[in-house]
Amino acid sequence: MSNKNKKSDVKELTESQKIWNEIKELELEIFGLPNQKVKNHAKELLNISNTELYLTLKSTAAFAALEAALLKKGSPYTLKVVDKYTVVTRA
Repeated sequence: MSNKNKKSDVKELTESQKIWNEIKELELEIFGLPNQKVKNHAKELLNISNTELYLTLKSTAAFAALEAALLKKGSPYTLKVVDKYTVVTRA
């Protein structure tokens, strides 16, 4: 029996998945409610791009709150709207 390299069994995350993992727990100041996080107001869209994170937002207020949260973090990201999607990329 041959030993398989364990690294070949583990899929490496795409850039978009890394960005999602970095921002999904960020606090959003939205609707005056406590404990609001990005993951509560945005949904990650898979398999659209490996380098850009595409999101759908539950409300238009979530865009401004997400933008503010990213700026608060020091924003190594850019945020833009493409059609009906919000796109997050590294700056």
